[in-house]
Amino acid sequence: MRQDETWGEETARSHDTLSAGMFAPEELAPTVGHLAGLDLLAHLAGSELESRRAGWKGAGFTAESKSHVSVYRLGEAA
Repeated sequence: MRQDETWGEETARSHDTLSAGMFAPEELAPTVGHLAGLDLLAHLAGSELESRRAGWKGAGFTAESKSHVSVYRLGEAA
């Protein structure tokens, strides 16, 4: 199943729009530092990082990104 079969434009827009219920950027800043730990845990569980984007719309992930969507795949040996 492809991402565009699961997430339509409207769903992506609602997930990429800041709302009152989301964390403030200063609270999310440490997240970037924790991504390496997340990747390590996935690796230890037999998964590999396939892609990391800044949101459901597919924007590139950078150091300035305030959110992320990480996709992991189960490795061949697992």
